[in-house]
Amino acid sequence: MERGWKRHQRLWLFSGVLVFGVGLTVLPAAADGVDTAPPATTADAVSTPISHATNSDVTTDQSVTVADSVTHHVSTTGAAVAPTNAAANNVTSRPTATVMGSDSTTVPVNKSPTTSTAPLAQQSHVAAPVAKPVMATQRPAYIHVDQDNFTQYFDLNGSATYDKPTGIVTVTPDKNDQVGNFALKPKIDASTNFTLLGQVNLGNRTSATGGADGIGFAFHNGNSTDIGNAGGNLGIGGLIDALGFKLDTWHNGAHMPEALRSGAQVSTTDANGYGWANDPDPAQFGGFVTTTDQQIKAIDGHAYDRWWAQTDFNSVQALQSNDLNGQFHNFKVSYDGQSRELQVTYEETNGHVLTWTKLAPVDRQAFAMVVSASTGGAKNLQQFKLESFDFQQAATMNVQYVDLNGRQLAQATVNYPDGAVVNGTYATSQLDISGYHFVNMGDNPTTGISSPANGYLNRVGDNGTVIYVYDQNPVDYATTTRVVHEMIHYLNEQQQVIAPSYQAQPITFLQVKDPTNGSISTYYSLGNNEVPLLNTAGQPLVTSTVRWIPGEASTFSPVTNPNVQGYQAVSTDALNSNLSEIAAQMVTTTSKDLDLTVYYQSLIAPTMIPDKPSEPAKPDLPQVPIVPSEPGKPAEPVLSQRPIIPSTPVKPTPLVVPTTPAMPTKPVVPSRPSRPDQMAVSTKHPTRGQQPKRVIVSTIRSRSQRPVTTLTDKQVTLPRTNENVATVNWWAWILVIGGWLGSLVWWRRSRP
Repeated sequence: MERGWKRHQRLWLFSGVLVFGVGLTVLPAAADGVDTAPPATTADAVSTPISHATNSDVTTDQSVTVADSVTHHVSTTGAAVAPTNAAANNVTSRPTATVMGSDSTTVPVNKSPTTSTAPLAQQSHVAAPVAKPVMATQRPAYIHVDQDNFTQYFDLNGSATYDKPTGIVTVTPDKNDQVGNFALKPKIDASTNFTLLGQVNLGNRTSATGGADGIGFAFHNGNSTDIGNAGGNLGIGGLIDALGFKLDTWHNGAHMPEALRSGAQVSTTDANGYGWANDPDPAQFGGFVTTTDQQIKAIDGHAYDRWWAQTDFNSVQALQSNDLNGQFHNFKVSYDGQSRELQVTYEETNGHVLTWTKLAPVDRQAFAMVVSASTGGAKNLQQFKLESFDFQQAATMNVQYVDLNGRQLAQATVNYPDGAVVNGTYATSQLDISGYHFVNMGDNPTTGISSPANGYLNRVGDNGTVIYVYDQNPVDYATTTRVVHEMIHYLNEQQQVIAPSYQAQPITFLQVKDPTNGSISTYYSLGNNEVPLLNTAGQPLVTSTVRWIPGEASTFSPVTNPNVQGYQAVSTDALNSNLSEIAAQMVTTTSKDLDLTVYYQSLIAPTMIPDKPSEPAKPDLPQVPIVPSEPGKPAEPVLSQRPIIPSTPVKPTPLVVPTTPAMPTKPVVPSRPSRPDQMAVSTKHPTRGQQPKRVIVSTIRSRSQRPVTTLTDKQVTLPRTNENVATVNWWAWILVIGGWLGSLVWWRRSRP
């Protein structure tokens, strides 16, 4: 019994050791199938830590959300751990979604058990659809761009060139009619921050001295390869839902579109064809610009769709003229992904910093970025010097709508229902394009090879392009023709034909009206031709016998006048012609037939043979003369009237004798006059007791020999010079003698 117990102890001990050994063997293999990672979460509960790693590294957060509740292990080195048990074999057969970067993390994903039953021929022109992947929480790190890796993230277009040692992008050289830009290859995640730091050189000419156009910065919702329209739009107009900023150095008035088609079909270098809106008043300024989808009236009066750029006048700040000095100025663009605020700063020459801020739309998921500049008749050297650009990539797709030749017909955006993130979905759709119908997805090098219309975003950055191909609809074009002829006649002075008439080859005009937009195209050809066949674009087909030339006018060739023996050309009714030839005659669609004449004159004087005179007519017999009637008796002559005796003339009124003038109170003694030639004194003595009346007769005559009037006795005369000469002399002597005697008496008395 005791021996049997010991035998059982040995057996149990052996069994325990054996089981323990087996357990040690099985335990490591079983450990590979045990879930040691954090529990899986749903897509709605994804936590997204952001790591500011350098370059394009991704974060190493291991929390993933797995479709169909499958748990996976993600190694921190970027390689998936292969399962070793049989149950894990189903996992290793699943496709993987890879987050691209300098380092990458591969995440196994579920593969749908169903497969496509579409024929291979139908699938050959598109990329194979991707099954629904897991939703990874890791996001790409911030990318740092500097002068060394600039061309890795930016494409140069047009006149733009890059100098790596200095980090300077010359967007336009100092030449006329230049258009250049540099565009970011991936799109920016609009929910994250980004900063563009550098300097701008706007050139050394103001608009007053022939400088133009400026530099535009655009953040838009279109394809990363889209380029805006140049000229007055500064590379911003034509971009979808653009939020832009421009440093504008040329004032543009509004310009009506000249291209009579959709804006998507207008070349980016055709500024006049696209048209532009009015600029604010400052000659140089900085300000925000936005684009909206509008119907803009063109020069033909019809409206065409345009992503129309308009300056926010409230944001405009003038730039100083001395800022255009050929020097670089500090420039910065920064964006806050949380507040959606875009801020731009520019340092002026005097050190003052101008600042602009504007909010971006909250529904924007990703930004495509492009920097543009252009010149025209005015020019400037326009440059951007990059210091750094830090941003986070979004996962995006592009979409294009082209014709059979790969030309763009329309523009649209891509939708991201789960956000522009890795493993999110994207969706595109066909468009109704006037005059065109959908053919297929791009399937050849001409149109490009298309990605699926809808699918998943497998990596950060650009995931491909969806391409819709269209062909033009058959159009019932309206056509009209008009044939114009030229005929030349040669006549003499008697309107007689002296040479065969000349008939030129007619000219046929063709007008084609496009019913889709009402435009009319005009062509002409030589000869009387019928309406030709048209291609899908409404253009006449050229044949071996008829060539249609675009144009609204043509000319008949010059025609030399014929030499007619015995005659010389003397005149013509053809325009701009001479006596030697009929000049080229221009005609249009409204011209009438040309009927021209050249007149000739005979060089030989004709011999005039008189005609036989006709027999004169028999003269008429003279009429019997009429006997005049007896003349009447003449009337009695009228006697002339007696002459009128004039009345006695009126006796004239006698002359009025002037009254005696009053005597002056005291006569003024005149200076001594010259002695008269003779003085006559009356010799008649008055009677005693009467005052004698003097009659003075002067014999003095004036130089004109007029006689001096003689005063009568009744006239009172004024005293005349020297009339009392004798009396005055006597009185003078008396006064002199009296004075002498008085002086003598005074002298004697005054002696002692």
